[in-house]
Amino acid sequence: MAAVVRVKPRHVAPVGYEWIDICELTENVLAGDFLEFTGVMNDNLPLMRKLPAAAGAEPDGIALKDGFAGQRGLDYGVHCEMDGFSGLTPGDLVYSSAAVAGGADTAANGAAPVSGKVIKPSRIRFQIR
Repeated sequence: MAAVVRVKPRHVAPVGYEWIDICELTENVLAGDFLEFTGVMNDNLPLMRKLPAAAGAEPDGIALKDGFAGQRGLDYGVHCEMDGFSGLTPGDLVYSSAAVAGGADTAANGAAPVSGKVIKPSRIRFQIR
């Protein structure tokens, strides 16, 4: 397993390239955490939480900023680029982590779909399905 190490992830996608939206959080998150919908809406915002660490877990988005439980309007990405990771090899695929809630990994995670691709040693292009 090769966990993706976060240094200070930040959203860097070129304008028009990204697909981002906003949500309300049910727990604290860090930029770069994979998120999932809870199935609940609050005043037209979906509630989201960290993706649980589980084999085959499929994320619905990625936190573009640090956020706290109850925060409304947190930006999350569906198709975007983030820089601020370390030790990555360009061309590697990125999956959700089976060991860390919200985490990313370059090792395949059961039936989890590919969620991104490393494009620089510190940058990942995410494509959440």
